[in-house]
Amino acid sequence: MIVVITSCVAVALMSLVYAYCQRKKSRQLLARLDQQLNRAIAGVPLETVYDEAYLSLIEDKLNQFLSIQQKHASDSQEAMQEVQATISNIAHQLKTPLSNVLLYSQLLSEQIAGGNDLAREIEQQAQKLADFVESLVRTSYLEQGLIQLAVKDQPIGLLVRESVKDMKLAALKKQVTLEYQDTDATAFFDWRWTKEALLNILDNAVKYSPVQGKVSVTVTRYEFFHCITVCDEGPGIPEIEQAQIFDRFYRGTASSRAAGLGIGLYLAKTVLTAQHGYLSVLSQGAGACFALYLPRTKI
Repeated sequence: MIVVITSCVAVALMSLVYAYCQRKKSRQLLARLDQQLNRAIAGVPLETVYDEAYLSLIEDKLNQFLSIQQKHASDSQEAMQEVQATISNIAHQLKTPLSNVLLYSQLLSEQIAGGNDLAREIEQQAQKLADFVESLVRTSYLEQGLIQLAVKDQPIGLLVRESVKDMKLAALKKQVTLEYQDTDATAFFDWRWTKEALLNILDNAVKYSPVQGKVSVTVTRYEFFHCITVCDEGPGIPEIEQAQIFDRFYRGTASSRAAGLGIGLYLAKTVLTAQHGYLSVLSQGAGACFALYLPRTKI
């Protein structure tokens, strides 16, 4: 009887020891997996020397998968940088000849009698192309981090007032009413670039609004952001296009009604993102509202 009891106790102790060892081994394995995941999230190269006696097949496969993902991400980043560099180079190469075209078209309109209309058309088209090239250069600089944003706490009301004032002439030409809500709110942003982003949104709102339409600008306070919302009475943006309109060079189905090059919204989004803000759109049927979110505190 004593022998049986002793055997049972021994088996029980061995089971406890085995369970403890397995639990310890599982914890070590989970700790290693957690470490590898943290390295992958941080972009640190994964360990490539494995202890097969220790690592499970699952951990080995996970490491292989994460290594492949890191390689794809690296290749994608390099390809994006090459595209940005190419665009920047092309834009810089075009700036000088475009400046010459503008100069010669102005001289042409002064020297040729009766050729003013043709010269003016050449000048207008060259100016559009020059503006496009300038936007490409600015966007490329932002993407490559070559422009340092001067982000500081600044008044949103003054930003809105100045932007609306700059758009008044374009609105008057189209008989569009510009309304804005004054505010004493402040946010952290770069004045020059954020104003350019807001002007791009306002320009689109006026451009796509009907004659005698209305564009309104309001400011809303949230816990972490102040939101500048620009709403128009234009044709609206189909839901299927709303995720694409912020892509570079994308122009929606309604774009044929107005001149444009498909870079204004992309530039605005790039500016907001670089300042830890973001840009969104809401459109259901006619009209569209673009929301520019600016952080209330420095990030």
